[in-house]
Amino acid sequence: AEAKIEAPASDVEMQYVTVDEAAELLGKDDYVFFDVRKAVDVQMATIPGTLAYDMDAAKEGDFEAGVKTMQEATKDLDKNIVLVCYSGKRYAQATTNVLSALGYDMSKVYTLEGGFTAWSEGIEDVAMQYKTVEEAAALLEDDSYVFFDVRKAVDSSAATIPGALAYDMDAAKEGDFNAG
Repeated sequence: AEAKIEAPASDVEMQYVTVDEAAELLGKDDYVFFDVRKAVDVQMATIPGTLAYDMDAAKEGDFEAGVKTMQEATKDLDKNIVLVCYSGKRYAQATTNVLSALGYDMSKVYTLEGGFTAWSEGIEDVAMQYKTVEEAAALLEDDSYVFFDVRKAVDSSAATIPGALAYDMDAAKEGDFNAG
């Protein structure tokens, strides 16, 4: 029979990376990001390329459930792990404790400081590419392009580009990133 993996007597100290540091680590071969928030929240929004491992049960005190989840997550894994939770506290702490108990190299485990909340607030606007009206009109018949009308629903329903798909992004424009 397998030996039961015991929870540490006290919280294992976490090491943090800032949003800016994490952004530079994203996509590097020797780093993997684990979003350890509730699955339903990860489905709504997460950091691109992040692997989802719901650690809610572990956060609520079910250490064995956390062990099972992280055993699966770290099987044959020898990379640096960046943990993403809501604010960089309880979910990340529960996951850190589990990883420590599993014997993972804790020098390779980091927590995103401020969690997904800080990441969402720290996202800089991505540079946009533009098309002139003439260029866009020429692409209307091209099947490899799709047009999104992201104005308020009331405006796009009044008039839009023929064939454009309407997605009201007003809430996102007003700061509700998850609505977007």
